[in-house]
Amino acid sequence: MSKPFPFVAATGLLTDEELDRLPDRDEYPGVLEFCHQGCAIYSYLVVNGPTYGTLWDGREDFYPTGLAFGVWYRRWLERALRALDNERLVPRLRVGMSRADVLTEVGGDWQARPALGRPVQYFEATDIPAQLELDERDMVIKVRPWSFITARPY
Repeated sequence: MSKPFPFVAATGLLTDEELDRLPDRDEYPGVLEFCHQGCAIYSYLVVNGPTYGTLWDGREDFYPTGLAFGVWYRRWLERALRALDNERLVPRLRVGMSRADVLTEVGGDWQARPALGRPVQYFEATDIPAQLELDERDMVIKVRPWSFITARPY
C-alpha cells in the first residue's frame, strides 16, 4: 500500500499504448478491494495517492464513482437490504415462465443482456437476488439464485 494508486481519471480514456503499460489489475497499488459487484466488477477504496479517499469500480477499466465513502456505503446497504428482503420472491421464479410472467409475478426493474458466446440472454433485476436465463422466445430456461448479495449503490 506504500505506492500510490496510479489513476486520476477513468482508464477508459487511456490510449492502447498506455493500457499496454499497465500492470495486471490485481497488482494495482494504493487501493483496498472491498466489494464484489458481480460479473467480476469490484469496488475499490483508494488509500494512497492523489485520489485518496475516493471509490472506484473496475473490471477491465477503472472509473471513479464520484461518491464519498459514506454516501456509497449507505446506498449499497439500502440496496443490499432490499435484495435480502426480496429473497422471498425467488421461489416464485420458475423455468417455463415468459419475460412478461416474471414481471407480473415479482415486479422489479429487470434488464436483459446478452450471454457472450451463448444463444441466451441473462435477465437480472437490481433488487431481486436471482439471475434468469431466457431463450430466444423470451422464456425462462434457468433460475440461478444469487449465492451472495450484490447491490450496486447507484
